[in-house]
Amino acid sequence: MTDRADEEALDHVPADADPRVRAFHDHWKGLAPGPGLLPARRHFDPSAIPELLPNVWMLDIVGDPPRFRYRLLGTALDTGPLAGSTGRFMDEVSPDFPANPTFPDYLAVTKGAISWRRGAPAFRFMEIWRVIERLMLPLAEDGKTPDMMLNFTVVIERAPRQPDF
Repeated sequence: MTDRADEEALDHVPADADPRVRAFHDHWKGLAPGPGLLPARRHFDPSAIPELLPNVWMLDIVGDPPRFRYRLLGTALDTGPLAGSTGRFMDEVSPDFPANPTFPDYLAVTKGAISWRRGAPAFRFMEIWRVIERLMLPLAEDGKTPDMMLNFTVVIERAPRQPDF
């Protein structure tokens, strides 16, 4: 598995990305209100992609330096340690978040980049999943300055269940 979050990902996701991730990316690209503008939350209509909604999650970008607050967690993700995280900041749910190796990906999205990644979850509490694929996309009320993140995560491989003793 590989980790990628580079300039090439600004306009597309890799050809080998999960088809659901590609569909989500294509949907987001179609939301842009005009050339060179980022879509805003108001442009995203969840009813347009009902089959993808369980894997959607949204973050508010708050302050400078930015903090990230869970706005929404799809039903496929609002489980285990993330259950009930809506409304909480990521650094409250995972205190080691700013030291997490994926933190720069989040910062890149605050600048208008997209971030695609496939690999082992970077957060210890997500060890129930062995391989995930994740796409983070900027949303901007003014079309330029991201104030939210529209994200999508699929589980590619689950960790084997440990026996109960």
